[in-house]
Amino acid sequence: MSNYHVPVMLKECLEGLHVRPGAVFVDCTMGGGGHFLEIAKQIEPDGVAIGVDRDADAIAEVTAKSEGFSSRVIIERTPFSGFPEVLKKHKISGIDGVLMDLGVSSHQFDEGARGFSYRADSHLDMRMDTRNNLTAEIIINEYSEESITEILRDYGEVQNPRRMAKLLVESRNSRSIRTTGELVTLLNEEYGFLKNGVLSKVFQGFRIAVNGELDELKSALESSVEWMNPGGRLVIMSYHSLEDRIVKQFIRDKTVDCICPPHFPQCRCDVKPTLKLITRKPVEAGADEVVRNVRARSAKLRIAERL
Repeated sequence: MSNYHVPVMLKECLEGLHVRPGAVFVDCTMGGGGHFLEIAKQIEPDGVAIGVDRDADAIAEVTAKSEGFSSRVIIERTPFSGFPEVLKKHKISGIDGVLMDLGVSSHQFDEGARGFSYRADSHLDMRMDTRNNLTAEIIINEYSEESITEILRDYGEVQNPRRMAKLLVESRNSRSIRTTGELVTLLNEEYGFLKNGVLSKVFQGFRIAVNGELDELKSALESSVEWMNPGGRLVIMSYHSLEDRIVKQFIRDKTVDCICPPHFPQCRCDVKPTLKLITRKPVEAGADEVVRNVRARSAKLRIAERL
């Protein structure tokens, strides 16, 4: 395994998916292939492993590693909400499990030129898919103060986002903000040196906006249930509260068997659950793994089964 991206909770994810020979699995966020390649190995000889990612680096990395499997390996470059089109293209009618390892890969953070990290001075890009036109630079320099406020508030959960948005808009009127270094310097001059946690939230907010991550997640969750065979597993690992809330609420909505008002003497809604909850509380990485891989520290793993 290369250091492209160390898979978080690998054992827990594979057990949660119930990986087995002959089954069909989709890894919606393939990244460096840490989870995907292990899935492909464990479904041999006649299973199918479908890996999708919108990052060209990830596609190249995993394609180079995926030779020699007796299982069928399919790798496609697409946003993870687009996996149903991949299934249709390859004439796959149902799947036995879906894995989503959300957020940014270690490789994307480490590649300073991509603009994901406040630790490296680079172009304000933040695109997971470089075929798209929207960048963080465009948002910061062209979006309205109100839109930037909403991004910082809703996606970054920044305190007093309006003050920060106003600062960015006023500053860009005299000089465009082009690099991560310029953004960090501007914020530090205004607030004093900000804690890393605050900078992380600012960058998270713009990154989510650039990549439409939360809408992607919602769409992929719905598609997962639609394409899943009975008994199939949905395994999702999130790293911040915005993602985890969406996942938690989605599973809760799909596991209810009645939405009638409490005073109704009997059910009239005819709502049937489509998922069964496997993990009542999110699974978290053990202390040993967190020491080996700091990214595992904030990971929350939720699992549900298709009825």
